[in-house]
Parts: sequence; structure tokens; C-alpha cells
Amino acid sequence: MDMVAIPCLKYMIFSICPADGARNVAMRLEVDPLQCGCTGYCVKLAPVLFGWLPQGGAARARKAPESDDERRLAREAADLCPTRAIRLRETAGGDGDD
Repeated sequence: MDMVAIPCLKYMIFSICPADGARNVAMRLEVDPLQCGCTGYCVKLAPVLFGWLPQGGAARARKAPESDDERRLAREAADLCPTRAIRLRETAGGDGDD
């Protein structure tokens, strides 16, 4: 499945969802780089889901969680984030409607 980062320029939040508009995915993962404290907890906990922005050192979402294990890791990373820069948006039935 192809993934695409959708930048929200107003808040500089990168939302990761499938390229077809979040169809067949039950969770959208967002990281606010302005709020990120660069602790790296999320990157260490779930490197498949999180990485670093090259231009600012803040964390970024790499892909949407697809499996139950990835969704669990995304929730745990959001809970551990000391600045609450990670947001999870669950969609009803994975149809892309928030």
C-alpha cells in the first residue's frame, strides 16, 4: 500500500495515511514538530512508525499503523511523549471518515 504524507501548513503537522485518502486504515498518526521536544522516545519505541525530520530534528510519522501491534506501539508512544506532540486519530471502520 502506498503511503503519502499530507502536510498541514497551518500547524506544520504531518498526518500519515494511505494515498487513497485513509481508506482501509483504522488509525491516522500525526506529529506536531513545533510541539515535539526531540526526546526520541517515540523513535526508539517504534522506529517503523516514527523517524526524524532532517531539517529540524523533530520527530515525524513515517507511516500509518496497520497491525494491532503497530497501533499498540503508536498509543504507547503517544502516552510516553512528554510534550504530547503525537496525536492519534481513529477512523470509524477504517473508511477515512473522521
